[in-house]
Amino acid sequence: MIRFSKHTHKRSNSMHGGYQMGGKKWAVSVSVLGIALSTLSASAQDSEPTREIANIKEVATVNQHGLTRKDLEDSLTGLNQGQKNALLGNPETKGEAVKAMVGQELLMQEAQREGLDQTRAFQEGMNLAKKQLLINQLIEKKFSSKLTPAAVKKFYSAKSDFFNRDEVRVQHILLRSEKEAEKVMSMAMNSENDFQDLADKHSVDPSAKNNRGDLGYIMHDRLVPEFTEAAFAAKNGDIVGPVHTIYGYHVIKVIARKAGAPIEFAEVEPRAKQLLLDQLTRNYVAELRHKASIQIHDMQTASN
Repeated sequence: MIRFSKHTHKRSNSMHGGYQMGGKKWAVSVSVLGIALSTLSASAQDSEPTREIANIKEVATVNQHGLTRKDLEDSLTGLNQGQKNALLGNPETKGEAVKAMVGQELLMQEAQREGLDQTRAFQEGMNLAKKQLLINQLIEKKFSSKLTPAAVKKFYSAKSDFFNRDEVRVQHILLRSEKEAEKVMSMAMNSENDFQDLADKHSVDPSAKNNRGDLGYIMHDRLVPEFTEAAFAAKNGDIVGPVHTIYGYHVIKVIARKAGAPIEFAEVEPRAKQLLLDQLTRNYVAELRHKASIQIHDMQTASN
């Protein structure tokens, strides 16, 4: 039984449930709560002392376990603080949010009762979550001050050749190792060999069975940066590589190009910010790698 200490709200017929599955994580969906984000004021902010007091006040109790305002806010994933304040400032939507949080708590308690928090899968998941949380906190600590609007705009201006609608038509051959890629690269540079025949025969990209390595026209943001940077830097007819990405080693042939209009900063600001963060992170990892003692014991890929 769910008891509200002050108000009991009727459930709207438009509601479809209190939870949303996202991957393996339960979260309260804004659509479930029937609220358009555009109606929530992102500028609504509580004073810090008021928030600290409110955060420790219990809003519900489930089987003698208290749930606080902070627990409620944490359950509202995907919203900024202003949106959370607006949502929880409305008695009806707050009631729905509390119901959803209570449902999460019931499921969590039942999982614990069945001992699922003692399983190997749970422990592995916790270790992975711990690693990711630590990484996220480190990145935020190191780079949040470097992601100012001015810094993002400067990055955008310096990448004018990237933030446009230019397109390039490419074909590629994906190999597992650099050694294989160098061998195929040499074969591709021989004008007697047809590039798509080589893709058909050697590429480990599953799509090569259907497209024979032809990816069609791509824009800057359609594939991983290493691939697109190499493709857009090449001229028509050029064969470049091996280009290393998370997928393996690519041999790339540029077929044709289409010029496109520049993209305004306002349209790509979030992406520009993310790309700047990616660049800062890559540089930081390179510094750490240079100072670290690293031994790679699984050399299967390197030996191919």
